[in-house]
Amino acid sequence: MSDTPAAETVDTNLALPLARIKRIAKSSKDVRLISTDSAYMISKATELFIEMLAVEAYKNTAKNKRKIIKYEDVAAAIAEREELSFAAEVVPEKAPTPGKGGKQSTL
Repeated sequence: MSDTPAAETVDTNLALPLARIKRIAKSSKDVRLISTDSAYMISKATELFIEMLAVEAYKNTAKNKRKIIKYEDVAAAIAEREELSFAAEVVPEKAPTPGKGGKQSTL
């Protein structure tokens, strides 16, 4: 048995690279440096958010008897869950229509 408390056990397997997280954080004019611990926490929180959003979107996919998550499933998950309401402006309920030149318009 280890003397290390369970709370200090850290999962170092992250899907998002810490260097990328640090680079994104430093792209803000308000951030000059970011510690590895902070980058780790941001990375882990982002992974958990993406997982939760994917699970909620898949519930809508399954409800509609499909196997592939569509934009409308993600948008519905955001509309249905109050804790995801902050993303409603970024992911409107209707998919943006392509702009000129076949590119999607920015929001």
